[in-house]
Amino acid sequence: MTKTNFIIIAAAVALVVAGFTLMRPTTDVKARPGGHHAAAPGPGAMAPQRIRVAPVVCLAGYVLVVPGILWGMGSHAKG
Repeated sequence: MTKTNFIIIAAAVALVVAGFTLMRPTTDVKARPGGHHAAAPGPGAMAPQRIRVAPVVCLAGYVLVVPGILWGMGSHAKG
């Protein structure tokens, strides 16, 4: 594997991490009687960023790993 492979794979990993960060849920902690806390979904739980954009970003990262691994394989097989 060459330096180019590692750069492509690093970009793919960054996309996957960004996608999961966009998908990260937020919670509002509300106090209940007796000192117990209950986590409730935040106001943007079904925001388009979480249900549409983030999965596409993750998928792009996963798809980019394949060319990152296979980049330059043909030139090595011939030599």
